[in-house]
Amino acid sequence: MPKISKTSIEDVKARTSLVDVFRQFTPSLKRKGKGWWACCPFHNEKTPSLHIVEDKGYYHCFGCGAHGGAIDLVQHMRGGNFVEAVEYLSEFSGVTLQYEASTTPPEVKDKYQKGYKALEKAKKLFISQLNGKSLEYCDGRGLTAETIQEFGMGFAKDSWDATLNELVSDTVDLDALLDTGIIGRAESGKHYDRFRGRLMFPIENERGQTVGFGGRILEKSENGAKYLNSPETDFFHKSKMLYNLGRAREHVRTQGYMLVVEGYMDAIALWQAGIKTAVAPMGTALTEDQTQLLWRYTDTPYVCLDGDEAGQRAAHRSALMVLPHLKPGKTLKFVTMPEGHDPDSYVAEQGAHAFKSLIKASSTLDDVIWKAMSADADFSAPDTRARIEGEIGITCASITDETVKKHYTSALKSKLWDAVRGGALQGNKLRAPSNLKGAPAQIRDVDIALCSLLFQEPILFEKFSDEIASLEFKNQAFNQLVGYGLQFLGKGTLDKPSFDTYLTSIGAYDQLQGLLRSDIISQMDSGARIAYWRRLVNEKRAKASELMPKGSIADMVSEGTDMSAWEEMKGRLLAQKQKDAE
Repeated sequence: MPKISKTSIEDVKARTSLVDVFRQFTPSLKRKGKGWWACCPFHNEKTPSLHIVEDKGYYHCFGCGAHGGAIDLVQHMRGGNFVEAVEYLSEFSGVTLQYEASTTPPEVKDKYQKGYKALEKAKKLFISQLNGKSLEYCDGRGLTAETIQEFGMGFAKDSWDATLNELVSDTVDLDALLDTGIIGRAESGKHYDRFRGRLMFPIENERGQTVGFGGRILEKSENGAKYLNSPETDFFHKSKMLYNLGRAREHVRTQGYMLVVEGYMDAIALWQAGIKTAVAPMGTALTEDQTQLLWRYTDTPYVCLDGDEAGQRAAHRSALMVLPHLKPGKTLKFVTMPEGHDPDSYVAEQGAHAFKSLIKASSTLDDVIWKAMSADADFSAPDTRARIEGEIGITCASITDETVKKHYTSALKSKLWDAVRGGALQGNKLRAPSNLKGAPAQIRDVDIALCSLLFQEPILFEKFSDEIASLEFKNQAFNQLVGYGLQFLGKGTLDKPSFDTYLTSIGAYDQLQGLLRSDIISQMDSGARIAYWRRLVNEKRAKASELMPKGSIADMVSEGTDMSAWEEMKGRLLAQKQKDAE
């Protein structure tokens, strides 16, 4: 792509009215004094908090912190890259862009100019031939004239060389027809129409240029595939493109999601129903390049797949494909269609509202992976649990981002121990240690607080192993918990899912959970738990020396503690501190 000159970029910035650009995206624009205010399009709000400084060419939202100029605004609202935003604003403001001298050879530039011309001519020819059976087919699929026109649908005659003859006579270069895949050449050297007797769907790039075609056969044929796409050319790269992306990207911001569907008709039917953010990978499984393209416009695309076995396998393949490329905040979700339906048929029968309900019930990436891992698994069998734990390690090893890898490993291990614990609750033969069964129901002292922290934050075993080993508790169940943790620590890193799985496997989890339940501690983050641990250890030592401070938080942590009690504690401690200061 040629580089836009710096002078042209500055001209676009200088001649673009930021207020006029905002009017394209938000109707709430109002003038107050010398400035303009609007409800921020980047987050939901009822009272305008976004200030537009027209003379300096920038906006700032005092609600969410969004800040930038016209180019930033267009990139956020329409998607796309910097060059596309500048080109959009150049048309908006009437600036003719100048490009820096290109190093592209003249013959290559000529090839592309002729190729795009041939593709556009072919599109217009196919549109002009849409009649008879092709129109009847569109009507039978419920498409309106407006939708047909919006997507430039047409028809290729069922003839060996009708398209070839029409276009060559219309001053289209023969080599350009070959370069773009509109026609083919047989081994004999004879040229032929690639698309014959097919309903035609123009395929456009993000800039709205026609780069290829898809064709659906209308008459049943033993030799003809139901759908046929243009071959790979210098203009059309199927694995790197998404059908309807140029239209859909402008609606992602307002509709709040982006859908990946299987075919042309799914995307078109959803558009007509008012769901204007669907794109299609044109008959292939979702690729890495297509996923990266989706992530330019949304952090979480929704992949719509059939609910049958083939659809679930496709979901699993897509999940495994994307794992190495995950980054914090970038993922996929999966929408499962009811049996016997695709998006086209479902929205026609049930409507857009019902389809949006399917989106809300979507599955996460880790859900899809876990479903495939755990299908028909017997969690009461140790070898099954070992197999799945091994699969978790192998699967997550493909994730290159260490932070994402850690959290996916933790999430999948958590699902494993949930499944194991579920089996234990359903009567699998797992026995709790006898001395744990007779433990008292409530213990209102520092011990229960300390053990609750160990139960919720087992990483404490790593940070304070020596200190923990020296602790002694009146309740033997708590001493046993410490023993479990220190013993398990010798096998490697002690994360909560692994620890919980171990406690469940010996039947100790549910009893300990009942003893050590603390609403306050479960709501703390990791840093707060570690800080609280240090304080409680000091309090335990002080209590042992009969120097326990009055009003200690630890005295009040119990099974029934809630957030209101937490606020009461803080008030008491503050009052005690003020009294001591006096």
